[in-house]
Amino acid sequence: MVIYSKRQRQFALALWLVSGISLSAAPAPAAPTSDKFATYEKPAALHPFSLLGQNLTDCFWGTSTYFHLGAFATTFVMVKTPADRNIQTYFEKENPLGQPFAFAMLRLGDATTFVLGVSGYLLGLWQDHRRFTGAAAAATQAVLVNGAYVGSLKVITGRHRPGENANADDFFPSWDERIDNFRFRHSYPSGHTSSAFAFVASQHAYYREHKWIPWLGYPIATAIGVGMVEGDYHWMSEVVAGAIIGTTIGYITGRNFRAEYDKRQNGVSEDEVDEYRRKKKALSFMITPTVASGRYALAATWYW
Repeated sequence: MVIYSKRQRQFALALWLVSGISLSAAPAPAAPTSDKFATYEKPAALHPFSLLGQNLTDCFWGTSTYFHLGAFATTFVMVKTPADRNIQTYFEKENPLGQPFAFAMLRLGDATTFVLGVSGYLLGLWQDHRRFTGAAAAATQAVLVNGAYVGSLKVITGRHRPGENANADDFFPSWDERIDNFRFRHSYPSGHTSSAFAFVASQHAYYREHKWIPWLGYPIATAIGVGMVEGDYHWMSEVVAGAIIGTTIGYITGRNFRAEYDKRQNGVSEDEVDEYRRKKKALSFMITPTVASGRYALAATWYW
C-alpha cells in the first residue's frame, strides 16, 4: 500500500480538477486514425471566368435559343397589340405603388447583384470555402454576361424610353435620332430586371438543395421589374424580356458551375473535410496527467 503525503494529494486533486481526467494509471490517447480525409487536398476554387466558353455556348445556343426567341416574340406581341401602351398608361395614371417604391427598386437594381457576386467571391476565398466561392463566381459571371448581352441589345434596338406620349413601337431609329436622343435610346430590354433575375437564377440552379432561394429571390427580382414600370423607366415588354433573358443566362451558368464544383469534389463532402481538420487540429497537442507507482507525471502527446 502506497501512502501519499498531504502535498502529493493536493497536487493530484488540482490536476484532476483541471483536466477532468481520473487519477488512475491511464495511457495517452491514441492519435486520430487515418482515413480518406487525411491526405485530401481541396481542388482549385472556381472563379468568375471559369467555364466562360462553355457557358457562352450553352446560354446562346441549342435549347436556350428558344428562350431568347420567346423573349423577342413576347415583345413583338405586346408592342403590336395595345397591351404595352395600355399597361404603361395604367401605371402612369393610377400610380398604384408610388414613386418611392419605384425609386427604391431602381436603386436596389443598380449594381447590387454585381457587388453581391464580387464580395461573396472574395469572402469565399478568405474563408477557404470552395462551394460558396463557386456560387458567388457563378453569380458574378451570370451578371457580367447578361450585362454585355443586354447592353448590346440596347444599342442595336435603340428603343425610346416610355412616356405619356411615347410610341411603344419605336425601335431602330436613324443615326441622327440616336445621336440627338442618345440618353433615351437605350431602353430595350430592362437591364435592372435582367440582372436581378440572372443573379437569382444562378443561385437557384447552383444551390438546388436550398428550396427557399427561388421563393425569396424571384419575388424580389419581380418587384424590381415592376418598379421599372411604375417609375416609367421601362415598358412592361422590356421587363418581361429582361426577366426571360436573365433567367436563361443565370440558370445555365449556375447549373454548369455546380456541375463543375461537384466534379472537382469527386464525391467528397467539403463540410466533412473541414470538420475532420478542425478535430484533428484540436487534438494535435495534448497534455495528460498520469499517476503510477506512487509518482505523478504529465504526458505530452503531439500528433502530426
